[in-house]
Amino acid sequence: MWIAVLAVSGIGVFGVYTTDRSEKSLLIISYVLIAVALLVALLTMNVLPDPFVATFVLLAVALPFLVSFLQSGRTKWGLVLPTYILTAVGIMVPLTESGILRDTLVASYVLFAVAIPFFVVYMRNRENWWALIPAGVISVVGLSLLIAARAAEYIVPALLIITGTGIIV
Repeated sequence: MWIAVLAVSGIGVFGVYTTDRSEKSLLIISYVLIAVALLVALLTMNVLPDPFVATFVLLAVALPFLVSFLQSGRTKWGLVLPTYILTAVGIMVPLTESGILRDTLVASYVLFAVAIPFFVVYMRNRENWWALIPAGVISVVGLSLLIAARAAEYIVPALLIITGTGIIV
């Protein structure tokens, strides 16, 4: 019942918007009602597992930013950042749930995800050389976390063997 109420309400609000296109806020209301109806429907039909609800919500919030950017003729680049952040975090959830991203990989994923927009700023306009500074620093920290995690797998056992040998001697 709630699915139908939400969906019909969303379509109704959109119908009101079509009669007076000056009220852009009606588009947001309509979209939210339809997105929530879809979420409830997917959960009710057990199509969307609980861990992926966050992904659905984050991507649903990112979509209007992307549509607004594309409708602006790709001139309002400020809309790309929230789209990117919400999408990157939304993708991280299924990666962690599937076991692809584990403990230390999550931190590196986040750091690389933060560094990418700075690289894009530089690549779009080479005069923005300053963007290489945060991109480089953040990437080095993310890479060092990856290296440290892999090194710890070998260093800790080696230290235990050396310490044990020292105690025995």
